[in-house]
Amino acid sequence: MRDRGRFKGGIKMRSNVKKEYKDLPIAGISLSNWVRLLIENQGVDRKFFEKALYVSSESCKTLPLRVLESLKYEEKINNCEVKNPPIFILGYFRSGTTYFNRLMAKDKNLGYITRAQVNTGSSEIYLASDKVVQQRASATFPLAKEIDSVILQADDPGEEEWALANSFPYTYAVGFYFPRNFRKAVSQALFLEDTDNRIKNQWKESYQRLIKKITLGVQGKRLILKNPPNTGRIKTLLELFPDGKFIHLMRDPFKVYASNLNMRKKYFPLYGFQTISEAEISEDILWSYQKIMGKFLEDKNTIPPENLIEIKYENFLGNEMEYMEAIYRQFDIAGFEEASPTFREHISEEKEQYLRFKSQNKPNPLDLQMKNRISEDLDFAIRYWENM
Repeated sequence: MRDRGRFKGGIKMRSNVKKEYKDLPIAGISLSNWVRLLIENQGVDRKFFEKALYVSSESCKTLPLRVLESLKYEEKINNCEVKNPPIFILGYFRSGTTYFNRLMAKDKNLGYITRAQVNTGSSEIYLASDKVVQQRASATFPLAKEIDSVILQADDPGEEEWALANSFPYTYAVGFYFPRNFRKAVSQALFLEDTDNRIKNQWKESYQRLIKKITLGVQGKRLILKNPPNTGRIKTLLELFPDGKFIHLMRDPFKVYASNLNMRKKYFPLYGFQTISEAEISEDILWSYQKIMGKFLEDKNTIPPENLIEIKYENFLGNEMEYMEAIYRQFDIAGFEEASPTFREHISEEKEQYLRFKSQNKPNPLDLQMKNRISEDLDFAIRYWENM
């Protein structure tokens, strides 16, 4: 009997994606970039060798599809004009950006790269090989995140950082794939030690190409781009999109830390190729939070005031429609009234799922020693959050 799945929208496709690796964005990486990452990050641990072989195999198998996409679309991508400044959704990981992004994505006048195009390893082939993407999506979605109440769908918005990692070697995603080199990957991805701007200039070229490709794929719609590492790239984004719009969400740093620890303990074995201890994960969270939020606070004043909206996540919950209306008004985005019924429906559905998840999952409280550590290391962020 055929194993059949459902791609949201009613399209049924036969699944042949290996179950344990079906949600693995790096499966779409180019072979040259994959070999480079393996060498630069000192390879993979033995327990992840089979997964590494799977990525190598997928990279080889999809080479003809990547060539096809290049032949059919490279010129169109290069000539694509991004007419409307993108809307960048910022905030450190687990700050409420996924909920906000999925809500705003209910406006059909806005465009984005989808979960199906990113998470199934299809970021380099989806323009020319839509049927392949649908087949992979049917084997993967809907997908429970396990760390919260969100049920991911194939046509939900994805994060372009994971797509970029399939063609460019210096991304934050590399730190998830190779966690022993997490700090090196983050430093490169945020240009922290890029004194000659070599990596930054390469990143700008690769990122702009990706934004053009996404724009082409959504027929020129204005883009919403939720990508936590961009929180630390404000100046670089402004060099590419001087009139870009920025929405920054911030959540209680204590809860953000706890949620990130839970996420990385679960996701590193799924996405990663190396093992590190919980203590190392904890240190990396505090370090990267300092770096990303420090860069944001240092550079946020370079954004024209009319192009920046900051939201305390705790205030957003329960007042979503008021905030959305204010965002549409300040950024002069058309279509709020048209999208409002869909917004309200999504808010109601998410609330029901959250309450059900909360009743079944109790968070582990932070001990006093960790609370004191967070208070000390993230004092600047805690004070900023409290005053929002």
